[in-house]
Amino acid sequence: MHGRIVSIENGFLQDISIKDVDFIKSLFDEPDIDFFYVRQPYHREAFVFTQFMVDSQERGRGLNDIIYNEQGEPVGLISAELVPSDSERVRWNIGYAVLPKYRHQGYASNALNAYIYNLQEFSINTAYLDISVDNKASEGVAKKCGFALRDHAGFMDP
Repeated sequence: MHGRIVSIENGFLQDISIKDVDFIKSLFDEPDIDFFYVRQPYHREAFVFTQFMVDSQERGRGLNDIIYNEQGEPVGLISAELVPSDSERVRWNIGYAVLPKYRHQGYASNALNAYIYNLQEFSINTAYLDISVDNKASEGVAKKCGFALRDHAGFMDP
């Protein structure tokens, strides 16, 4: 194991590391995760994507965690990326993905709630989720966590 640990109701979040590349590959081998999770074309290869996330976190431009269950098995990924804003407000784009066999067990919503809490602790007042029109499960997670949906994006703006 490595880095910061954040407890969630049914497991924990831990900083991503380059050692997670095999898990990241298995995550994106799932067709729906590959389809819905937004990545740049040059981040399609698991090692490059994992290294990008590690670098982003080290530079303070992102929070990137593996979601683990209580048994210490990796079940998903959650990340928040600092994005440019046209105002003075700091804004974060949050994304998450959970392996199919672990869905509907609260991992995504518990991880998202932990991120919301963490961002609010640092006075971050705006976060959003890009949600595909076809991704009803992600819309459900967003609503459960208090995001308002507008044009297939979830917004948290306390």
